[in-house]
Amino acid sequence: ANKIYVKEGFEVKQLFKEVLKFYLTSSENIDFENPSLAASEINRFVATKTKGLIDKIISPSNIDSLTRLVLVNAIYFKAGWKYSFDKDLTSPMDFTLSNNKVIQHPRGMRVTADFKSGLIPDLNADVLELPYIDPDFKMYIIIPQRNDLSSLDRISTSINFSKIQDILNSSAKKRVKVTIPAFE
Repeated sequence: ANKIYVKEGFEVKQLFKEVLKFYLTSSENIDFENPSLAASEINRFVATKTKGLIDKIISPSNIDSLTRLVLVNAIYFKAGWKYSFDKDLTSPMDFTLSNNKVIQHPRGMRVTADFKSGLIPDLNADVLELPYIDPDFKMYIIIPQRNDLSSLDRISTSINFSKIQDILNSSAKKRVKVTIPAFE
């Protein structure tokens, strides 16, 4: 769901409209002076485009008298795992947060299978590849070896897809037990 909403009275240049067509989208004028109506219209567009799977992307509080443009991009991705998590093993589980606080997540998932995994030495982190049924899609989980915010910060500012690919391409699959919180 891609669209650009522009405040009534503002005009989008024709050249930019042509570029938007390339991205299979368009611009639309909207009355940002009425935040409730504008948010409702934007949310209705997203809900329609995502077949109701995303029904709210913006709230009226996100719109004020200075709003001139809202760029909407909503993606819904749903795919099955290549190695399915066992529903019988999905249950409440304890997980440790970066501040070392232990919380209980209502739906922890487990699976044991042969996954590609490896070490990112310069970041002191492990990486795990979780493939989806469609071989074009994979999720990468990066776990710092130390549970602290500075490790997370270093990973988030230093990691890139190329680095992950290099490590996993040089890694053999090995039997791994994965336990993660269920998510949507």
